[in-house]
Amino acid sequence: MKILGINCLNHDAAIAVIEDEEILFAAQSERYSRKKNDPLLNDDIVAEALSYGEPDLVAYYEKPYLKKTRQIYAGQWKEALTFSNVPSAHLNQWFKKYKVQYIDHHESHAAAGYYTSPFDEAVVVVMDGIGEWDVFTIWYAKEGKLKKIHSVRYPHSLGLFYSAMTQRLNLKPCEEEYILMGMSAWGKPLYADTLYEDFFNDNKILKLKHNLHKGVGSYGKDKDWKDFDIAASTQQVAEQVLERIFKETRRMIPYCDNLVYMGGVALNCVANSNVVSKIYDNIWIMPSPGDSGSSLGAAAAAYGRHLNWKGPFLGTSIGGDYPVQNVMTRLLGDK
Repeated sequence: MKILGINCLNHDAAIAVIEDEEILFAAQSERYSRKKNDPLLNDDIVAEALSYGEPDLVAYYEKPYLKKTRQIYAGQWKEALTFSNVPSAHLNQWFKKYKVQYIDHHESHAAAGYYTSPFDEAVVVVMDGIGEWDVFTIWYAKEGKLKKIHSVRYPHSLGLFYSAMTQRLNLKPCEEEYILMGMSAWGKPLYADTLYEDFFNDNKILKLKHNLHKGVGSYGKDKDWKDFDIAASTQQVAEQVLERIFKETRRMIPYCDNLVYMGGVALNCVANSNVVSKIYDNIWIMPSPGDSGSSLGAAAAAYGRHLNWKGPFLGTSIGGDYPVQNVMTRLLGDK
């Protein structure tokens, strides 16, 4: 069975193609359009995906109408009542004749991780900004089956907190969180206690005191806080919350030592080293754990079995001779 998985219309549009357990192709739209984090598909990526043959099924990485219920709850009336932004309007340009299966957002993340992992049995943690409603889920996976056992719903999102602080630093949320993470190494976490007290509730595994979907505005500007120290404080708070989350996850499922970790928050490699790797010994984070990887996850969820993971280089192979040695010589500063 050939399945084509798709993520688009939010950010990092991507397509993956699997046939039975083999991954034939996976790439992001930005590689073809040359627009960073391009949210849209384009003729070139679709043509390459379809060059592997017509799919038996197209799998989409989230459930659009369930997402609209959350947008209504959040007061995002323009997004909720605009039906030109439902996937069918975009997908019908290329895939009108194919059957489309819509997969839950967090299930797409979980499937991308578990079905590419080396584990038969695993705890699967998914953490991101927002799915349809879920922002944090815990799954138990064994013998090819995924079962969700715990979830935290919008707006209590660690990803939203981190994105809000990204915007506070005049960076682009949902894209430049990695800059905040890098900045954190150059500052001191002077405001970490204040941030934690102002935004997080200690009584739950993950609960915010405020909905941070629209950011934090000018938070801290009246106190003459320094940007690098804000970044360091944000990173420390994120790690503090993650430590509580993963310790609770171990308590909930104490009999499994294998962890699959997915979602946009899993891109925080500093926290992965400082926190996650100290709680779990056996960890699999699929390369591209964010939404672009959910194109493969949607296909994997529809297939429902482990894939033959050979490595992360799944897009176009560009042939030709390249002056690799000359480039290395220049980079190393040798004459």
